[in-house]
Formats: sequence, structure tokens, C-alpha cells
Amino acid sequence: MVNKILMEKLIEYLKLNMKELFENIKIVNISYNKTTNSLVVKVVYKIGFEFLDSYKENLKQKIINYLHIPNLEIDLKCKKSLVEKTIVTDLIKYYLNKYYASIMATMQDDDFCVNIDNNQVYVVVKCQEIFYQYLEEKHFEIALKEFLQDNYFQMFDVKLVKKNSNSEFDNTLIDNGIIFQSQSDEVVEPTTYELLNVEHICGAETENIAMASKSLTSDCVNVTIAGELNYITQKSYVSKRKNSNGEEKQYYSFTLIDNYGKTQCVYFPTKDTLEKFQQLEEKMSIAVVGDTEEFNGRVNFKVKGISKCTLPEIQERPVELKSENENYIFVEPEPYISLAQATLFDVVVENTNKFLKEHDCVVFDVETTGLDPNTCEMIEIGACKVRDGKIIETFSVLMKPSQPIPDQITELTGITNEMVANCKTIKDVLQDFYKFTRNSVLVAYNIAFDYKFMYLAGIKQGYNFDNPQIDAMVLAKNKLKSIKNYKLKTVANALDVSLENAHRAVHDAIATAEVFIKLVDSDYIL
Repeated sequence: MVNKILMEKLIEYLKLNMKELFENIKIVNISYNKTTNSLVVKVVYKIGFEFLDSYKENLKQKIINYLHIPNLEIDLKCKKSLVEKTIVTDLIKYYLNKYYASIMATMQDDDFCVNIDNNQVYVVVKCQEIFYQYLEEKHFEIALKEFLQDNYFQMFDVKLVKKNSNSEFDNTLIDNGIIFQSQSDEVVEPTTYELLNVEHICGAETENIAMASKSLTSDCVNVTIAGELNYITQKSYVSKRKNSNGEEKQYYSFTLIDNYGKTQCVYFPTKDTLEKFQQLEEKMSIAVVGDTEEFNGRVNFKVKGISKCTLPEIQERPVELKSENENYIFVEPEPYISLAQATLFDVVVENTNKFLKEHDCVVFDVETTGLDPNTCEMIEIGACKVRDGKIIETFSVLMKPSQPIPDQITELTGITNEMVANCKTIKDVLQDFYKFTRNSVLVAYNIAFDYKFMYLAGIKQGYNFDNPQIDAMVLAKNKLKSIKNYKLKTVANALDVSLENAHRAVHDAIATAEVFIKLVDSDYIL
């Protein structure tokens, strides 16, 4: 049997006996298949290095000579060490899924930020505050950095940062074994806008999406902002680093002005980037990527990279936030009574779960015209309110979208264009759902999907769905260990919960609520 220790010794042997080759290649992984008596060796090699067949054959022979396994087949899988944002992000997700699956289940795509600056790769991973200390104790930053550098020739800088969250609510959820997702920071204006004709100048690459200046906080990392370049000022400083020999170095401060305000920026050019930066002129439209830091009570921006760009002619102006209406306007919630909840046993025995007694929850589900919340629309909202561990009300409404419902969506949901032809629009009914959710925890199955649609629709109309959130699917993954998958139907069957009329929002919401109540109120470990 070829074990891990033997593999490590093999790699050390190869490095010692093939020094020149291993300056240009890395062995990423070795796996042995006993059935086929074959060894799969995954190798990455430097860009510009020609990995000749003679080198490969020599490597194979060295492995065979070291292992002394009769008739061993060597399968070399080789690829160039290309660093791309999507590939690095996928590798980080693989690492988290392998070693921290329950934490990875609470993360979304925007929790990972990768910026590439020549031979240096900057990585930022955001996590919920309740996981931050645990990952720190596990030396997550160092471990992930070593993992990435084992797979590439580039140098990596890894930062773990906290998402904002409500600590009092965190503690209650931890006590009840619930993994949750915090609400986004309160947003008064659109947080981002698209840039056009982005052309890289120097340093790290900027994104095509810029954050509005007024949305910046003191803890932003690797974000892109844009605006008109003003007040360029050259300054100098003496480096305090060792071996600097008291050399005076230059840096620049300047102001970026967008439709939302001004951002004071500072840039420390290198010898390679100084000349390119000096070609910039005032009043030019540029995008910069970097980190924020607070100085004298003001948020400043430390620039890592610069691009030319074209700003949109009109950036959408802030939408004034609205409060809930005194009464429901178009959609009235309906009382909910089920046979299961109406038994004498349930009347006599009160729910004693601390979380369920102290928090109202709105469990919701949406049906949409597609998967992208930026281009697709909600066509149905179904929800129910849970109080003291029981469903007390339902909220159900169909909505007319601005575009026809695609045939595949009708096939999936059963919702036709004829059914919604005379319905109210999201602009009419969202105010009522907003009222229904006030002072409640939002719960959904795979909440990231439903919440993105709800949040974006709300911000456009001035309704900020700032509720704390719980993903019932993550809760199921933490409590149900032996089921084959975590589809809602599978979890519902495992908990003896009926799922009728699947893919109609209110029925999915009721089933999710019953699953959620059972998982929170019981010590299920199946």
C-alpha cells in the first residue's frame, strides 16, 4: 500500500535527485489505485518552461525506481501554472469544502476576492463572525496560503475578514445549534455600478464593477472604486524598513470624485509603475482597486492598481428608504390551521425551545423567471410566519412580470402567463411582504437564491430587507448526517414532512417551515 508518508518521502527524493527539473515543476498530488496498480501524478509547471517528453519519462522512471512496485503504471497529468481569478477561487472553495464544509455552506460567491498583481496574488475570504475565531485558531490564513502555493509558483497573500453581524443574535443561534447568515449592511443607495472601456494601466487589475464612494466603510478590502481624477499631489517619505539606507521614496495622493461623493486616495508606486502613473492627468476617468483605512476619523483609500475607464453617463441616484405601512394594501396574510397543529397534544404541550419562543420567523420561497436576480423577476412569493414553534399565518401572491414567463419556467412551476395576466406587479405587492417580515428572522431553503431576488427588488423600491437570516438547508446538513442528498424533498421525507405541490412557493414555504421547526426543536442526528 502506498501511504501518505511514503508519498511525502517520494517527493523529497525527487526534489533531491532532480533539482533542476523541480525549479520549474511542482507535484500537486499523488494518488495510487491498487485495483489497476497505477499511480496518478498531478504536476504543474512554470509558464515558459517546455516540459519535454524526455523530462516526463525520466520523472516516471525515478518514481518507479523509488517505489519498487512491480508492473506499476505511471499516469502523469501536467498543466501550466496559469493564475486566473476563477480558477483560484474554485481552488479556495475546494479547500473549504474539503476541510470546513459546514462553514463553506454559509458562504456566497462575493465572500471570495482574488486580485492578481504580476507574481503576487491577493486573496480575501469573508466569513461570519461566529466562525472567525475558530478559523483563526486553526491558522486558516497560513494553511490556505500554503495550500495555494503548493499548487502554483506565484506568491499568495491571504486575509481572513469578518462579515458584519449582530453578536447578540449570534449567541442565541449558537446556543440553539443554528448556522445563520447575517443581513447585508444597510444600503441607502445602489452600492455598485458598471464601468465601461476598462483598460489596465499598472498594479493589480481592477474589476468592471465599481463601488459607490458613499458605500465605502473602514474595513473594505480589494474593492474597486472609480471617478474623476483630481488634486494629484506628489509627496515623499523615508522608508523605515531594514536595508532601506534612508532612501527617499515618492508617493502620491489624489481625490476621486463620483456621483456620490469624494474619496481621498494614496498610491505608493514601484519603479516599474511610477512612469505609467505619471502619465495620468487630472480630470481623467479612472478606476482603482485597493483597501480602505481610517485616519483621523476619515476613510482613506490605499491604491494597489489603476485602470482607465469610462464612467456611466448617469449613475442611479439613491432611493429613499421607506418604512412599513400601517395596514396591508393588496395582499392580506391568512390564518393557518393544520390538522397536525390542531391536536389536543399540541394545545396542551407548549414549545419550550428558547430560540423559537423568542423569535418570530418568516419562512419564504419565491418562484422566478430565471436564475439571475439582476435580469430575471419574481413571479410568486409564498411565505408563512412561525411563532412559538407553530405556523400561524401564510402570505401567498402571484405577480405579473414585465416580460413573458419562459416555457421552461412554466413547465417547472406550473405558473403560466395567463395565470399572471391580471395580477399585481412586484411594485404593488412588495410593500405588503415587507410589512409581513418586520421584526422577524428570514428563513429559506438555500436562502442565498431567494434573498438576492428579494433584496434587489426591495432596494429598487426603497425597502431594505435587513432581517437576520437562516438557511434551513445548512441547518439540515449540520443535523442530518446519513441522508443521500439535501434536496428539500429528501430532507422532508427524512423528517416525515409532506411536500405537496412542489415548486409552488407557499407549499414549499410551509414544508420548509415544518422542516425548520423539527430541526430547531429536536436533537435530530440521523
